[in-house]
Amino acid sequence: MKLFWMMLIPLGLVSNAMASPYYLQCEAIGYAYSYEKKVFYESTKVGFHYQSNSGCQLDSGRTHAKNEWHSYFSSEVPEYFKYTLGVKSDCECHDNPPSGVARSHQDFKRDFVRKGFSVKRLYGFDPEDSDF
Repeated sequence: MKLFWMMLIPLGLVSNAMASPYYLQCEAIGYAYSYEKKVFYESTKVGFHYQSNSGCQLDSGRTHAKNEWHSYFSSEVPEYFKYTLGVKSDCECHDNPPSGVARSHQDFKRDFVRKGFSVKRLYGFDPEDSDF
């Protein structure tokens, strides 16, 4: 019986540590492109927060930003279904601030500019803060 309690206490401590929430700051830039129309849409860089109970879940923040971008883009562009949508995003993790989103996006966009795409900027993209 003593062995049972000795094993149970560390499990309780681990589960409590894993349940503590993480409040992470993220940044994102939404984009969409169409080879048929030769158009590249982009948003401005935006920031949002999310709370996770499972640590640094960067994919959850990206999924949230992508869903918000899809919703916003489909409300702004009538033929949104003809575009490929994506999001460049990053979140702080273990006190490392989000970084590199703007640079990564510029490198990605440069290929479309070289191919003669017109670039259009959308200014209303603003992902809501969310809990995961």
